[in-house]
Amino acid sequence: MKFAKLFLFLIILGVLAWGFYRLSGERDTLLQEVYKLRETADSLKKENASLLDKIEYFKNPENLIKELRGQLNYKKEGENMIIVIPPKTTSTTP
Repeated sequence: MKFAKLFLFLIILGVLAWGFYRLSGERDTLLQEVYKLRETADSLKKENASLLDKIEYFKNPENLIKELRGQLNYKKEGENMIIVIPPKTTSTTP
């Protein structure tokens, strides 16, 4: 009788230990996922702040025109554009 109780107790203890082991593994996996998600959230917050700064910058029409001129070769009526091409560099071998 004692042997049966002890055997049953060991089986229950083994099942509980196995369940605890599996939960521990799941916990580690979830903690890693949380860490990755926090990194992603921090990265997105930084990107969002950068985009908000750009929005504020481009709300000023002067800044918008400045960027158009620089990137898209935008010019006002009556203005002439001069495009400067840097000279080619040649390499000499000794």
